[in-house]
Amino acid sequence: MCTVEKGSSGFDCKEPRGFCYIAHNIMICQDLVQHYGRKHCKPSCMIKVDLQKAYDTIKWDFKEEMQTAFKFLKKIIQLIMICVRSPKFSLLLNGSLHGFFATKRGLRQGDPMSPLFFVLDFISILWMLRGLKLFSGTSGLVPNQNKSALFCSGMVEAEKISSVECGIILEKMVHRIRQWSSRNLSYMGRVTLINAVLLSIHFYWAQIMILPKRILKEIDAICRAFLWRGMSDHAGPGLVAWHNICNSKTGGGLGFKRVVDWNIAAMGKYIWAIASKKDNLWVKWIHNKYLKQLDWWEYKAPSACSWYWRKMVAVKDIFKAKIDLTSFSVMKFSIKTGHDLLFASPLKVHWAKFVWERFSIPKHRFILWLVMLQRLHTRVFIRNYNSTIDPSCLFCGEHNEDIQHLFFQCKYSKQCLLQVKKWLGWIVKAEDYENLLQWIFKTRRWSRFRKSILTAVVASLIYHIWRVRNDILWSQKVWSTAHTVQAIQRDISMRIYTIIPNKTNHLDIDWFHAICKNM
Repeated sequence: MCTVEKGSSGFDCKEPRGFCYIAHNIMICQDLVQHYGRKHCKPSCMIKVDLQKAYDTIKWDFKEEMQTAFKFLKKIIQLIMICVRSPKFSLLLNGSLHGFFATKRGLRQGDPMSPLFFVLDFISILWMLRGLKLFSGTSGLVPNQNKSALFCSGMVEAEKISSVECGIILEKMVHRIRQWSSRNLSYMGRVTLINAVLLSIHFYWAQIMILPKRILKEIDAICRAFLWRGMSDHAGPGLVAWHNICNSKTGGGLGFKRVVDWNIAAMGKYIWAIASKKDNLWVKWIHNKYLKQLDWWEYKAPSACSWYWRKMVAVKDIFKAKIDLTSFSVMKFSIKTGHDLLFASPLKVHWAKFVWERFSIPKHRFILWLVMLQRLHTRVFIRNYNSTIDPSCLFCGEHNEDIQHLFFQCKYSKQCLLQVKKWLGWIVKAEDYENLLQWIFKTRRWSRFRKSILTAVVASLIYHIWRVRNDILWSQKVWSTAHTVQAIQRDISMRIYTIIPNKTNHLDIDWFHAICKNM
């Protein structure tokens, strides 16, 4: 193990001393155990101990004994123990505090002194290696057997660290999906959960190491299956190719991040930390163990280095080929900026502003998105891979059912459109969804507020016509045009009332109230 001098020169001291990101600890540990899987090496071992409920269970008497053992001044010990023992707590019920009660053990999480005292107490493990049982009886800290491990090197029963351990990421994602599978989630609901929960699980691990390609492919497969089927495992294709879904919303996608690209961009912050010589333990470790005064951008990884370091150098080479080295070292780095530097954004599509209109209901946006991509599951679309399907329209039976016919050449949908125009006082000759949306964008007779409502109405009209069409297919129910238009009016009025901007012009508000009265 190499040592780092406290006064190492060449480092920018902008981070507080002692600051250590959890990923730095993991990478240093990978360097320490890089030879543990080899047969001919010096016998050694590393113990990983996770203490369950550590802050809540540590005993105060033990804490005081540890300070005495480290020869703290008696007056200091008394002041510290007053801070530990004196606090009392109360319960907040229905907005008011009730009662006060004292505690008899534990440290308060969030107190800036608690981590320092806990580390001081944890040093006792070094004094108690003769038996963890004796340690548990002394301190009240019980080892968590499920999270504790022993890594050995140069011994007969050596346990190798396998990449299969990355499977815990997949297990967490599958577990979440099983919790959601009983719920009747819309497509847009699944999109939200993928972005907010499933991909966030990957994002955390992507900041620690370059994940195996197999794991990244499995993550894509799980997210794809959940989006289209609501399950964690499904081998069939989706309505839209996954690489198109992972485009930005302005580029015609759903805004998902490509997990492979994001993993590389997340590693970029370590490339930047080394280039800018940040003042933290891991950067000093790297400069003393690997770089040793060598130029970082010209550095080549030796064959005897750890696996993670070879991957890190490979990522460095990717950045080197696509960035300006001088500005990179002095910039304020974030994973998003690194992603934007490495990977070009797709061309913007003109219809993105219509699909992702804020006034539109989220589940209506998703169906409109499929329509704009020409990927809605109409009968003509299905006939491309199943020739036995009758392509005729379920509403009129007179023409083939494709997107252009459904919106709004069919008699049923055309009648719905006419009733909606009458309701809004919308005088326009256009009778297909593309020209309607283009008219909304180009017209100057309507305010921004009214144009947003028109866009939301078109999205709602497409959604409800598609829903009625599916009711005919699966339940043999045919809803009247009046019923469909009423559903659109109800959805739009409720949506706008909940998100109407505070600074909306009073003339626009009066117009909106007027159309609500005409429902």
